[in-house]
Amino acid sequence: MNKGSIYFKILVFSLITVFSVVFFAKNVEAWNGCCSPSSQWSGTLWNGCCYSGGGGNNCCSLGDAIASGCEGLIPCPNCVPDDPPCEECTLGNCPAPLTNTGDPAYRLSNYRSCQNGQYCDDGWKYGDCYETPSPQPTSSIQIFPTGNPTQLGCTSSTHTGIEVNNPIRMVSTHTDPDGSSDIEAIYIWLKIDGAIPNTPQYIDLDSSSGQTGRTYTRNSYGFMMHREGANWVPYIPSLVGGGNDKWIKATYGGGRFAIKGPSSQDMVFVQVNGVSEAGNSVNFDFNLDFRNISEVNRVIEGSYNIFVMANDVFGFTPYDNYGPGVTKIGDYFNPEQIRFYQNWTDSNRDWVKDFTPPVVNAVNSEVTGPTKIKFSWNIGDLLGIFGLVGNTYLSDGVTESENITQVVLTSDGNKTVVTPYLPQPQGNSTIGHMSNGYIARAVNVGGVSKNGSLEMNVGGNREGSLLYYVTAFDNACNYNQSYSLYNLEGWIITYGGLMYSSTGVDFAVKNVEDPALWNPVALLNKISPAMADLSTELYGTGLSNPTVLTKSNTTKSFSVSPFKAYRTVDFYSDVKNTFERREVGISGVQRLNPNTSTLTGSLGAGGIKVLDRSGNLTVGDANPFVCNGKGLFFVSGNLVVNNKILNSNYNHDACIFVVAGNVVINPGANSSGGSVGYDEINAYILTNGSVTLNTDPTFDGLYVSGGIQSLGGIFVDRYLGLNYRNTHPLLVVNHHSKYGIFSSTLIGNPIDMVKVEVGFKPF
Repeated sequence: MNKGSIYFKILVFSLITVFSVVFFAKNVEAWNGCCSPSSQWSGTLWNGCCYSGGGGNNCCSLGDAIASGCEGLIPCPNCVPDDPPCEECTLGNCPAPLTNTGDPAYRLSNYRSCQNGQYCDDGWKYGDCYETPSPQPTSSIQIFPTGNPTQLGCTSSTHTGIEVNNPIRMVSTHTDPDGSSDIEAIYIWLKIDGAIPNTPQYIDLDSSSGQTGRTYTRNSYGFMMHREGANWVPYIPSLVGGGNDKWIKATYGGGRFAIKGPSSQDMVFVQVNGVSEAGNSVNFDFNLDFRNISEVNRVIEGSYNIFVMANDVFGFTPYDNYGPGVTKIGDYFNPEQIRFYQNWTDSNRDWVKDFTPPVVNAVNSEVTGPTKIKFSWNIGDLLGIFGLVGNTYLSDGVTESENITQVVLTSDGNKTVVTPYLPQPQGNSTIGHMSNGYIARAVNVGGVSKNGSLEMNVGGNREGSLLYYVTAFDNACNYNQSYSLYNLEGWIITYGGLMYSSTGVDFAVKNVEDPALWNPVALLNKISPAMADLSTELYGTGLSNPTVLTKSNTTKSFSVSPFKAYRTVDFYSDVKNTFERREVGISGVQRLNPNTSTLTGSLGAGGIKVLDRSGNLTVGDANPFVCNGKGLFFVSGNLVVNNKILNSNYNHDACIFVVAGNVVINPGANSSGGSVGYDEINAYILTNGSVTLNTDPTFDGLYVSGGIQSLGGIFVDRYLGLNYRNTHPLLVVNHHSKYGIFSSTLIGNPIDMVKVEVGFKPF
């Protein structure tokens, strides 16, 4: 190796060494006592500097101390002063009653603060404070139904209706373990659904909002009572939306205020009965009153969940709960902001408001037997049916009645029927009373729509009309009524004769619309329904007001009122004396044995048979009596007619009975045969007494071809089956001219129409 190469290698090595020192000086550490506190030497070989020893610094810091003996060293040109050490501040304690630690739910973030020294990276130091919560009051409520029955004897323990539990009394109890004086606000809220009420978070304590009371709907409402000094002041919701919902002071007077509905109109009244405190509890006694409020503003009907709540001082408005030491509470709570504004508890006490009466659809009647009738109905109520009451009355003026039997009520619920039941006119009795006067009752029916029926055997009741009322009740004791009227009376028609009644008639001639309805009925088919009336000629009455004959336009008949007729006071004597004076001039008179007390079989043809019976006379037996000739019968006692009186020659045969006593017409054979039929009497009867048509177990009517005149009146104790009473007359009197001709032979000139209860053409 030559010397030049050696020099070159030495030069290269030297340069590499120099460059290594220059470029890699940061990685060179040499310990030197000149620098403090690091005692670290680093830098170039020819210009040393004192370093602070902070990892990665490329020059010394002016703040580094210079060790004694090193004062002549010149710092690096790029050195910057090193910051003094950070002097961190110490946070103070939270102002009482706040605490330094606590439940995160009640943390007031960054409530405390202090400023660190100037050489600290964070200028301010922050710390939280914690509120100390108090146990919140517990709340419950009791409902106190009045127990007072309505005018119809109905009570409810679950509902408010038009008449029952209106107002309804409630008492809420709010208990705070810290004592009743710690309770600042109590709340009541009612809503149809079970969701927690969404109620205002703010209260307008100073009435500065200018808002009016209102709710969003009519099915969610409530109020607050706020303790203000020694008084409890009512607040109502003002739900206006937009985050501006508030509790506002209610207009309060006489212990009464109104909760306003969506239109800011009165929706429900609250009557404050009193607020009392005992031990740890506050008891709030109040009524909810739904009266005197229009339907469009009143609360919506339905079942309401009742929610209750109370705030103690801690839970009400935090902004004004702390003393002067707690200065920053406004950073966390706004004025009039309620802390626990939705801490509601479902009381599990529900209450129903129902102000709509149930519906009673038309009560229908159906005849189910000759004396049986069934009334049927449908009742409905959207909030539930409680029960029904059935009442049966006779129309006004009916003086005699018989027991109704075989009463059968078809209905859900607990049923009660009264059988036998004696119907009477309504008088002073109350229709629909749940405790008395009913014929049938059902309670706890349930459901929202129910059918029902009541069947009864009216027996011999045949005066006036039968009225059946159904009174339906919902669970709020609201009620509705409907009724059906069934005419029990038989009715009388006369054809071709004159009729007179001193006091008028107490029945109405029925209108039969089907002209062919009577065609299948023997005897009755001789008369057209279009001609059926009290008289087809003349009707006279002693009353001052005339009676209009219903078929007068067809029959051309008329009525006279008052009618002043010759008054016969004794048919028997007048006719008998007149006949005896004329008897010698009448040919063919054949006197019968005066001891004859019974006429049976047939009269026999030829001549005029005359009987002067001293005592009673019975006509007919198990078989009809056949008047197959002409006869005149004077009876000083009573006349009893059994079965029918028939003619052999309808246009010729004629029997006349003149009776001093009473006349009884008993039923004959079964003429109806399960349908409708008529016993037949072919005779003319005059009596000083009464005429009684006795009951017929086969429900036959009576058809008289001739006439009946009675000074004592006609009493009808027989009746058709219910299914025929309104379409077929009970008594038909069809005048026949043969009696007028025969009477002229017997007594000469006709006697004027006499003043009797029912009178026909003179003879």
